[in-house]
Order: sequence, then C-alpha cells, then structure tokens
Amino acid sequence: MAKKKKDNDDTPQLTEVNRPEDYPGIQKLVWIDNPEQLKSNPNNWRKHPKRQTEALLVSIQENGWAGAALYNEVTGRLIDGHARKEVTMEKLKNLCPIPVLVGRWTEEQERRLLISLDPISAMAEVDSSKLKALTEKVGEELASVKSKVGEDDKRKLEKLMEDLQSSYVSQPTLLQETETPGRLLEQLPTNPTTDPEVANEVLPVFDLMEVGWFELGQTPYDIPLLRSEMLSDCPEPLATWTAPDSSPKDSPYYITALGNGNCFGLPFEQTVLCTHVGDDVLDDCWRRQGEFTKTMLKRKYYAAITPEFSVGNGYPKAWRIFNVFRNRQIGRFWQEAEIKVIPSVSHIVYQEDIEFLFAGVPQNAPCLSVQMQSHTISEEEKKSEKSIKAAEMKALTKMYNISLNTLVTTLKPQSLLVYGGKMKQEVVESANLPSSLHVIYANNFSMERFGFLKNRRVRQA
Repeated sequence: MAKKKKDNDDTPQLTEVNRPEDYPGIQKLVWIDNPEQLKSNPNNWRKHPKRQTEALLVSIQENGWAGAALYNEVTGRLIDGHARKEVTMEKLKNLCPIPVLVGRWTEEQERRLLISLDPISAMAEVDSSKLKALTEKVGEELASVKSKVGEDDKRKLEKLMEDLQSSYVSQPTLLQETETPGRLLEQLPTNPTTDPEVANEVLPVFDLMEVGWFELGQTPYDIPLLRSEMLSDCPEPLATWTAPDSSPKDSPYYITALGNGNCFGLPFEQTVLCTHVGDDVLDDCWRRQGEFTKTMLKRKYYAAITPEFSVGNGYPKAWRIFNVFRNRQIGRFWQEAEIKVIPSVSHIVYQEDIEFLFAGVPQNAPCLSVQMQSHTISEEEKKSEKSIKAAEMKALTKMYNISLNTLVTTLKPQSLLVYGGKMKQEVVESANLPSSLHVIYANNFSMERFGFLKNRRVRQA
C-alpha cells in the first residue's frame, strides 16, 4: 500500500508519465540475480583495476545500489556496468540482485555510447567549495558512526575517511575557483595544424582513437578490424579524374588521387577517393586524420580506398607491420565517421608477411583494391636475363600472380579494383583467377595525365 503523503511534507514528488511508444533508448529497469546472463561487450575499452572494484564494493555495501548496468537487448550485450557485474559475481557472490537499465540501440548507437559515456561525464568541471563542504560533512558523519561499530567496520570507515580526505586535499593547488580543469587545459599549447572545428565535427572518432584503439587482441599485432557493414562496392564505369581540362565530363563515376588539387567541377558524391599515392602524402594523412576526415565528410565521397603505405622491398619487418596497421587504422577511423571504404591490400614481397598483410580485412568484401604501378627487380634477376625489360616483366608477373592468387583465395572478394589500367590486364589474366571474380580496371593518375598531355602536344604539332 502506498504511503500517504504527510501534510507538512514539503519533499517534491516526481510526476510519472507513460513512456512514449517506439521511443529510442532505455525501455525499463529490471533486477536480476544472475549477472552471468549479462554478456560483456567485446568492444568495451574500460579496464577496472582492483582499487576501483574495491571502492565500488564498499559503496554498494554502505549505500546500496546508486547506479545501474546498461544493457542493449538488440545486441544482447552490456554497454555500461562491466565493473558492477564483476563485483556482483566475484565479491558479492551473486547474493545481491543487480539493477539493469534495459534499452534498445543499434550497433552503431551502441559503439557511440561505448565511446562517449565516460568522456562526457569527465567533461564536468569541479566546484571546489561545494566539494570541500560535502567532503567535510561526510567525514563528520562517518566519524560519528565510527564509535558505534566493531573493529573491522572501524578499519573500513577509517580507510573510507582517508579516501575522502585525499579526494580533496591531494589537489588543493589545482582545484581552486580560478583554476578549474578547463582553464588549466587552456594554458597548454594548441596544435597549430588542427582546426578546432575539425575536433568538434569528428569528436567521437578522436575519442575512439584516444581511448579505444578499436578492438585489441583479435588480429596479429592488434591491426584494427574493418567493419563489414561499412565496406563499399566499386561503382562502374569508372573514369580517372586528373584535372578539369583532361578528364571526361560525362562519366557516371570517377576515381581521383588523394592530394589532387585540380578538383574543380568534380562530382564528389560520384567519386572514389584513391590512396594509391606516395608515402609523403599518406604520412600527412596519418598525422592529420581529423582534417582529412573533415574534408571528406564535406565532399561526401562515394567511397575511399584505405591508404596503402609502402611495404615493399628493403623495408624492415617492423615498419611493414606498422604500415599495414596504419592502413587499417585510418580505414576504420573513416568508417567510424560514416565514410564507406574499399580496403587496399599490398602485394606480397616476403612470404613471412602473410601473417599480417591481410589482417583486419573481412572476407567476402564487395571490393578490394590493388595497385599495379610499380615493382622491384633484384640484381640477380637482372643478370640472369637477356634484357632488363624481360627481367622486369618476369619478376612483375611472378609477384603479381602469387599476390593476386593468395589474396583472392584467402579473402574471397566479390570484385577487384586494379589501379594501373588496362595495360595490366594481361598480367591479371595470367594469374588464372576464378571466372566468377569481377575485375575493374582504372588508369592511374600519372598515366591518365601523361596521355592527355602527349595527345595535346601531338594535336598542336
């Protein structure tokens, strides 16, 4: 039976309303006595050290539950509350039911919540005078209780009082009224290469880079996994855009190189951004991912090829691994910003590279991209042939055949984009790839531009 409100009770009462139908987010609060059924989230980036779980245990024992786990019934996974689950199972031995807020979120929304819940809370600033007053008040209350409890509880209370004291006293010179964390951060130098608008527009991506590093422990060397649902097909027919004066005006779709400054008139929404370019351009993309991402979001490219950093002959193994890591890291970065990507996969130069070269690329992708623009020839190969040209063609064909066969057999893509043009068609066909594999050819930037300038000189002669 509900308690009758006293006439002199001035405590404000909450007015309950019915939850709107089909409203996103939290649906209900439930209590469960078996937290094992709360499946942990594989993307959870938070670690819970012993001191945190012990503090949480003391809080639950002293104050009861003051928070709830957050559970997504769409994916069947926790979003928040992994520490609560751990404490309930291991410390409380499932003797205490755990409150769970049950909601409905898409996988995309779940990822964003995983990223933002703690960082948003951490953005709050500190009111030093209120913190000090609250700490002192709680300390007085604990001191009054201390004389009424046994020795074990006294030790717990003394530890709790020490923690409360340190929470304020340990930071007296930092948390003054005129020195809030926000103001302290303003004293630090800013990065002159970063536009503040960029950080605001792709904040969730920056948060993920800072605290998550995507999924760890799932691929060799923690190379990030690309999201299958954010992989793109390759549109056709595809024309190479070099500049307004040298590019066809009537193509349904285009491909253009990262760093191309002659994009006036290019319909970006019908364009694939190609990253088979020099490492100097890609290094800049790696250092300033936010700025590049901001530009890509504004242009709304059809898709972007993940940056293929060099893993060729002469590079140390550690550097080759790092460059594959950067390829997937930037690709996943773009995916989290809602940009679809076409994974680029480097050719196999060393047999040992198989362990990491394809890591992070899902099987059965709509399209994979390979470049066929350059290759290396050893001195031994050159001396063994009658001509340099013959040695080049032999080494080129051998490397491409092995790489393409291994790539297609391992990753099973639905189509293959060959950035190098029709001149490489004979080499591709010699690899005897499955007849079901659809191959798309695109001329590279230099080839297309050189051909245009050569034809123009002929016409002017």
